[in-house]
Amino acid sequence: MRVAVVGGINIDTFALVDRQPTDDEPALIRAVVDGVGGKAANQAVAAARLGASVRLLGAVGDDDDGVRAVRELEALGVDCSRVRISKTAPTGRVVGTVTAGGSKRTSAFGGANLRLAPKHVESFEDVLVGSDVVLVQLEPPADVVRTTLQLAAAADVPALLDIAPAQGPVRELVPLARWVTGNHSEVESVTRIDVRDEGTAREAATVLRAHGPAIAGVTVGAAGQLVAWNGGESWSAVDASDAVVDTTGAGDAFAATLAVLLAEGLSPRDAAMRASRASTLACRRLGAQAGLPTREELE
Repeated sequence: MRVAVVGGINIDTFALVDRQPTDDEPALIRAVVDGVGGKAANQAVAAARLGASVRLLGAVGDDDDGVRAVRELEALGVDCSRVRISKTAPTGRVVGTVTAGGSKRTSAFGGANLRLAPKHVESFEDVLVGSDVVLVQLEPPADVVRTTLQLAAAADVPALLDIAPAQGPVRELVPLARWVTGNHSEVESVTRIDVRDEGTAREAATVLRAHGPAIAGVTVGAAGQLVAWNGGESWSAVDASDAVVDTTGAGDAFAATLAVLLAEGLSPRDAAMRASRASTLACRRLGAQAGLPTREELE
């Protein structure tokens, strides 16, 4: 399975705290994890752990963080030969706090991710058109996302758009994707539906699919995920007995697993069930990539 991924590469720093800090009361830090993240990087690793051949287009700074990100991603099986090195911006970074129950607060610095341009995607066209599936998110500039989706569509390569983070002209980009995923708040930015449960997730997925995508996946926090397609849907409730350490990377595991398995030819229902399980397994450890499951773990 050949997978092309376009999007953000960051260094993530997360502190494990007993509770989220407030303006008046700081939180006591129990542990700190510093590692490679970014939605594209996470999805690339998730796909590689499923056994796919993965090539990544993103951008890092000409700095130690950039060297580290590329080195660690390549060690995890991701081809980074097309990752751009920016001379004008540092590697992107996300800083956040995570409680033992999985509550998360983050702040993001785009850095080199914002230096990606359509011309870089066009130079990546041979990879896009030679892939079995394309993954893209909204961390790079909107014109990069648009170009990626247009080139994939022109080559009849299925592309999944993960509408995270929900920024820019999201409603204009959704119709360009064959498949789309997002969490409840991101989906709300497109559908204007307050997604709280299975029923409202179904409504939101219907609206998403009315914009053009054939399959829509909606994550409803700790409740579960709904995937809808023409003539069917699958709701996967989260098992309350599963330990949640950190939800960072859960959405990326869901999106990447769904895309890879759909491209492999699994039915939407089977792909949805496994994607939901992958997102749960991704919450086992602190850090975006630490819990991403292998194919063997998932099966």
